[in-house]
Amino acid sequence: MEIEREFERINQLLRISPASRYKLKLISDFLLQINNFRNKNFLRSYYILLHPHFTQLIKETDFSFTNPAFIRELIHFTDLLEGIVENPTERSELIISRERLVLVLHQIIDTAQLRFTHVPAPEKSELHNSVNIPLLENELLSASGHSNFSSVRKLFVELSYSKSSNGDIVQLTNHLGTEQQKIFEKAIRAARTVVTKITGSCPTKKMVAMCWFERPDYLLGESLLAGLAVSIAVGMIKMMQNRREYSIRTGIAITGGIDPDGRMLSVDDTGLLKKLEACFFSPIKILVVPEEQYHIAKRHQQAFKESYPEIPELKLVPVNNIKDILLNPELTEIKPIRYPVWALRKIWKIRRVIALLLFLILAGTLSLVLYGPVDKNPVKHTYKGDYLVIQNQFGEALDYIKLSSIGIDYLKRSRDYFNYVDFIDIDDDGINEVIYCDRKINTYLDIILCKSITQNKILWKHELKKKIKFVGVELLEDSYICGSLYVLKNPDSKYELLVLARCPYFSTYLTKIDARDGKELQCYVHIGGLNLIKFIDLDYDGRTEVVIGGINNAFKSAVLIVFDQKLINGQSPGTTKYRVQDLAGGTEKYYIKFPNYLLGQVLVDQLLYGNLHEMDIFSEAQYLRLHIKESFSDNTFDVSYYVYLNFNMNPKSLATSTPYENKIALLKKTDQIYGINRQRLNTEYLNSIEYWTGDKFVKSSSLNSVNN
Repeated sequence: MEIEREFERINQLLRISPASRYKLKLISDFLLQINNFRNKNFLRSYYILLHPHFTQLIKETDFSFTNPAFIRELIHFTDLLEGIVENPTERSELIISRERLVLVLHQIIDTAQLRFTHVPAPEKSELHNSVNIPLLENELLSASGHSNFSSVRKLFVELSYSKSSNGDIVQLTNHLGTEQQKIFEKAIRAARTVVTKITGSCPTKKMVAMCWFERPDYLLGESLLAGLAVSIAVGMIKMMQNRREYSIRTGIAITGGIDPDGRMLSVDDTGLLKKLEACFFSPIKILVVPEEQYHIAKRHQQAFKESYPEIPELKLVPVNNIKDILLNPELTEIKPIRYPVWALRKIWKIRRVIALLLFLILAGTLSLVLYGPVDKNPVKHTYKGDYLVIQNQFGEALDYIKLSSIGIDYLKRSRDYFNYVDFIDIDDDGINEVIYCDRKINTYLDIILCKSITQNKILWKHELKKKIKFVGVELLEDSYICGSLYVLKNPDSKYELLVLARCPYFSTYLTKIDARDGKELQCYVHIGGLNLIKFIDLDYDGRTEVVIGGINNAFKSAVLIVFDQKLINGQSPGTTKYRVQDLAGGTEKYYIKFPNYLLGQVLVDQLLYGNLHEMDIFSEAQYLRLHIKESFSDNTFDVSYYVYLNFNMNPKSLATSTPYENKIALLKKTDQIYGINRQRLNTEYLNSIEYWTGDKFVKSSSLNSVNN
């Protein structure tokens, strides 16, 4: 019933003259609606009734200013009808109508309307293949802003007609010859110039081309440049606004010229009338006209409306500037853009920068994986699991050295007190080699190793293994562990390494090793354990002395030893029982022995030894603070006191720690200590400090004669 009512309404409109595109549109839409039911017999029966009107309208309708897209739709519609019409007469009339539409389309493309220069039309056979158009005689933009548009308009309309449903700008330009591509490039450059003047920002070439091809509704008569500028400006706003999308609504035509500043220009009255008539009898719903000609256009519209009241009203919108179109919600649709889409568009806008950054990051990552850190010079270390991690100055890992489980456990526990890793450039290539120690499994034997990071190989090994024979003591152990290792810093000791080797029982030896091959250069044997090594320039001659603290087992006393780095030989002073066979006396610069203090004197029967276990250096004040601990069989009495020495090794003062004073107070309660003058005791202690001269101890600051 609804289809029948629509058919009756169309029949009534078809009886009204004159012929118009609007009537053709009604017929095609009605039959296409029936075709959607997919019933060919139903479609055929209605077409038989409308056939005379359809073919007659095609013959009589004036297609001037018609959108080529509408004519293409009619051509496709005739192709559809040709497949269902069985009557030979009707079929032949359809074919004639189709040829008429093709010729009309050809004429629209070929003929320049309203101030457009005429351009010779190509042959019909060339319409779908190539475009034969002469070069533009003048620039697209002239003094008036819109002269010589016909060549450009013809080019783009033909391209728009010949493009496939899934075509894009690249496919379209591929149809052009060399000369036509020059026209295309020239038109694009001119259009960008106009839009830049209007919007203040230059659009991309792709944006211009896409707007020109995708919105053929804008290309109506002299509104070519205006429609182009509007579409491009919309695209510009769309890209510049945050999360807003602007688009010109469909069914809108624009008439009038446009100057480089965006102002709408008037057209002659005859042209305005023809354009208004073309839009009135077309699917166009809104016509944008220059504000100056609005009243004239309104009178023409009223005249058409009175003559054809059955046709829907064409709305006129006056504008003074192209910006009025963009700001009018009736003409422009504004939609919020979803965050993902907005973000992707922002990313796409800077895709080349992002691609470059990703490439650089990938290249940098690959270089780090393949080449490692740029700085290959090892200067620091740390421990991670069973590995010694070698690092550059920035903390970047250069190498992982696997250590034995016993060695890594000992090194981790002792690293706050002793030094087990150092760095030296033994081949003068600017890259340090690593000197470190490890322990043989199931032994107390440490090995000093030198590894090249650049060559990734061990250059040499040195075992801390030495058989020492004493006169009165049988020592079966010949394996030593590393107490500390240091690279000597003096210029004349550039390639020398100092290692403190400790025996699990009591003896210790100090060995100087050639860092280039790992061979021993000098050796000093000490009767008792040595705990710490410091490097101090005591006499300010530019050369650092080696200062060592520990215990002498022969005297059960704390000792301080000072060496010149060039001379580290012999053996320490001691009793005959602890003399090393076949080894000369030591080359110490100073060898200082400290007596027992108050607790050691009172509890002499329980005293085990005194031990120098820590040292503080005050370079500006030029003195040392020695931490001496007295150990007893009752270890609850193990406490420390402090002895201060000047850099010339003269005693300065003495002080006791709080725990030491607490033990003295405890002994006073049991009357084990009484009637002691502490000041006199301290003076006597400082005067009792002994210095080795090479053959005996004296109680005044003296150098070892062997070294001087």
